[in-house]
Amino acid sequence: MSSNSLCLSPPMEYETWFMEGQLIPGVHYAEVNADFSNLEAVIDYYLTHPHEAQAIINNAHQWVNQFRDRQKEAVISYLVAGKYFRLSQQR
Repeated sequence: MSSNSLCLSPPMEYETWFMEGQLIPGVHYAEVNADFSNLEAVIDYYLTHPHEAQAIINNAHQWVNQFRDRQKEAVISYLVAGKYFRLSQQR
């Protein structure tokens, strides 16, 4: 999502640090069916609608930018680990 290419993806199945559950199809990426049966149609659509494709690319860049702050990411990592250890009663 940080390249200058349109990201194509089936519906997100897993949640990671990247917060995939917050990504919106048609806003942050172009969604294709899980079996990729509409892949060609989606590609054709965005080839004929380059302004929409560029808007999605721009939104994807904004999404990725929030993860580029190394200091903020380190603090978040420590906070997540701390909460995990408290909730799992580990020391």
